[in-house]
Amino acid sequence: METSVPAPIGPLPKFPAFLADSTLEVSWSFNCSRFERAACLVPLMKPPGENRFGTFLVLSLVAVAIYAAVLLSGVFFDHYQVKQAVRAAHSRARQDSDEMLRTQILRGSLREVGTHWEDAGTGNLQEAPGLGLSEVDIVIKRDANESVLIRISYERRIRLKPSDRFVTLTLRAEKDGIPP
Repeated sequence: METSVPAPIGPLPKFPAFLADSTLEVSWSFNCSRFERAACLVPLMKPPGENRFGTFLVLSLVAVAIYAAVLLSGVFFDHYQVKQAVRAAHSRARQDSDEMLRTQILRGSLREVGTHWEDAGTGNLQEAPGLGLSEVDIVIKRDANESVLIRISYERRIRLKPSDRFVTLTLRAEKDGIPP
């Protein structure tokens, strides 16, 4: 059996300072039984409407971060393999010629790494295996003091799935110094 309790005499109880925020809506309930009187003096708080937008914004940012990580992880893994190929070529630079190093990089180490987009003559871009590197992309410089610089500069076009838009990344891997 519920009875209506009259409003307390005097001002309403004070909240702690951290609850006295203007974004919280507070309502007081005074319709309680005598067994629930302590609970009647506790304010009923409703969450602010801004939380819905903030939650949506955070979830959107998390979704974009996951999309970018999935999209770019393959590109950076391929670039790591390019760096490994440059290091391996640099370690062989003392005994091999420049042309032999270029051939080993293009036909050996990086032959099946990644994919690239090329025009097949129809005006449409098609994905092809390999990075699409040529001998021009590989720079090998030798100094008089036996220092060797090997640099590979290339561009990767990434298709933003599910659309047909592309983003182009310019990547460079290099190793400089005296080979072992």
